[in-house]
Amino acid sequence: MPSIPSKKVSHKSLQDSTLSLIRNLKELSEKLNIIKSKYSGTPEADNKQLFIDEMETLYKNLLEYEETALLLQGYDFSGFSDWYRSNSHILSEKELSGDYSLLDEEFARDLKFLDVLSDSVEYLCVNFEKSLPS
Repeated sequence: MPSIPSKKVSHKSLQDSTLSLIRNLKELSEKLNIIKSKYSGTPEADNKQLFIDEMETLYKNLLEYEETALLLQGYDFSGFSDWYRSNSHILSEKELSGDYSLLDEEFARDLKFLDVLSDSVEYLCVNFEKSLPS
């Protein structure tokens, strides 16, 4: 069997990847903080819908950074699973009930997930920054 040539792993490449990940996490953190500050307190129905819409935009934005999304999901698998179960339930209820509004359920799902994302982003960002050489 012929030998398999080994590839040299560049520390510079690893550092660049880590810096890119940190940038993505910091951008996400800024967006999360903006959403938190805009919708803190007990919002009215109109604000609940705006909050849900902004969270949906955030989810779409997060999916543009697939590696970051997978890392966050892996870090807090339980939090992501709770969101998925809640979302599946809401979609199922919407399908069964037609026009019935599930605004409060969607709001509660996203509000809980906002904390999951914020905590995960903060933890990962801090620890990836610590992993870089000084």
